[in-house]
This record gives sequence, structure tokens and C-alpha cells, in this order.
Amino acid sequence: MGFSLLVWMKKMDAVLAVGCLSAMILIVLCQIVLRNMFNTGIEGADFLVRHLVLWVVFLGAGIATRQHMHIHIDLLPRWMPGKIKMVSELLVTVFSVAVLVILTYASFTFVKMEFDSGITLPLLELPIWVVEIIIPVGYGVIALHFIVNGFIRIYHKNKS
Repeated sequence: MGFSLLVWMKKMDAVLAVGCLSAMILIVLCQIVLRNMFNTGIEGADFLVRHLVLWVVFLGAGIATRQHMHIHIDLLPRWMPGKIKMVSELLVTVFSVAVLVILTYASFTFVKMEFDSGITLPLLELPIWVVEIIIPVGYGVIALHFIVNGFIRIYHKNKS
């Protein structure tokens, strides 16, 4: 059960990222056609596209972190001996997770303020916090991937 849930989650974040990117492209194309041919547009479309960018960025960052393909500096660790390299990777992981926890908390506070404001998106009449919830969720998911990847690296290095 747990394994199939993980496989499903891996597929769903990619599907959701592709869906958001596709929606962005379609909305922008519709805006271009409507503005150039009919001198009109979709009310709130630009606002929605900006928020879809957040979803694509956070979903993509989560995928990249899970696959250990995120941006990182690895010049110095290439020359470190085994034990020092492992300690260095552990410190970097702990620091990264600490920063991500702080960002998760701060972004959750931001989304809570948006929730309290009651502002809605003009296009879909969705509360703004619904589209911004990806910010704390995204930071949290990235932090979890850092933790899991850190444990996996430490486990495999101790095993070998």
C-alpha cells in the first residue's frame, strides 16, 4: 500500500505540474487572441497566470529535490575525504531543512493572512488563499525531500 501511494504521488506531482503549465499556456494564448482580434480579454487571467507560475515552480522544485537534481554547489565536497564529506552533507542538509522550515512557517502565516482577508480571484471566484497554498505546501514538501534524501545518503554511505 505505502509503495503504491508513493508511486501515485510521484506521478501526480508531475501531472499537476504539466496541467498547470498547460493551463498557463492556454490562458495566455486566449488572452493574445482575444486582445488582438476582439479588443477584449479574460478578467483576472493575468492574476491567475501569475499564481499558476507559483504552482509550476514549487511542483518542479519538489520534483527536482526528490530526484536530487536541485541546484547545489558540489565543488568543495568533490575533494573532501569520506567522513568529512558525509559530515558536510549532513550539515548542509540540516541547514537547508532549517531554512525551509522557517520559509514554510512564514509562508503559512502569509496564506493565513490571505485567508483572513477574504479576497477572491476575479476569474474563478476562488479565495486567493486556495491558489497560494502551494507556497507553504511546496516548501514543506521540499524540506521532506531533503530529509528523506539525507537519510538515504547517510544510510548508503554507512552501509558501504
